[in-house]
Amino acid sequence: MKHFNDFSENDLISYIKTRNLGSVAVFMLDILNPFRRILSSIMTVSSPLLSIFVKPERVEAGISLFENRSIEHLKKKLLEEN
Repeated sequence: MKHFNDFSENDLISYIKTRNLGSVAVFMLDILNPFRRILSSIMTVSSPLLSIFVKPERVEAGISLFENRSIEHLKKKLLEEN
């Protein structure tokens, strides 16, 4: 079984689409958007502690997800597919 970090963006979109979760995923991404900066800051500050329990690469992947425009880009791709 692939790990979450091993999925490409297209794999993730097709995974969501095959399970008919496109509208739910867009809704969840809309909920996360206002908290993007807060979550990014919390993860950045707590990354040393999180690294004890989670691989540092996964922590960095989570931080980059919230720092970048990845959420908005993923939402846009999901809406295009509808």
